[in-house]
Amino acid sequence: VLFRSNGDLMIIEDSLEIKIYNCETKKRKTIKIESIDITFNELKNQFIPIFKGEYLYFIEKGCGRVLRLMNNRIVRIDHSFSHRNQYDGALTVFKDTIYCIGGYGFFTVKDLVTYFDEELGQWLMKNKSFRQVYQIMEPVVAKDSDGLICFGGRYQKGCLVGDRYHRVNPAILKFTVNSGLWDSIGQLNPRLNTYLINRT
Repeated sequence: VLFRSNGDLMIIEDSLEIKIYNCETKKRKTIKIESIDITFNELKNQFIPIFKGEYLYFIEKGCGRVLRLMNNRIVRIDHSFSHRNQYDGALTVFKDTIYCIGGYGFFTVKDLVTYFDEELGQWLMKNKSFRQVYQIMEPVVAKDSDGLICFGGRYQKGCLVGDRYHRVNPAILKFTVNSGLWDSIGQLNPRLNTYLINRT
């Protein structure tokens, strides 16, 4: 279930159709799905739906493959591969571009920011350097005029097990898109941080 920017509620129950319900007009319609480039089970379990404008995309968990709903077909549009490097990263759209922020893979949680270049069909890195400074996993993402602000999410040190995995990351971080740099801009209120444990 997901919402389109115009307020439509879209439900993909099975591999045959997408049901659309407009919350304002209370009208319903159905789009028949003619084909999907992968199995429906894989689409349901391994991909995250996201809208870019009026278009519905599906981004592979961990980043990599990208599909798009086009003319009643869900087609693969990337020339990429399964990265498996940004699990639990945050997906967002900023200025008509899909971004994947942070996440874990290859035994580290990172502050990597990648974006999908639709003309190339590839994910490219937006960070100015490969040097990892922050840990970002399942954050809340807000946008301002020149970048992305991440806060909350989970924090871990060492490995992804035990109580440390369930701590809330108190850092509030801003990624400025043009410079490709992260800045620490604050901390969550300690009382809010305590409340959010196991709720992020």
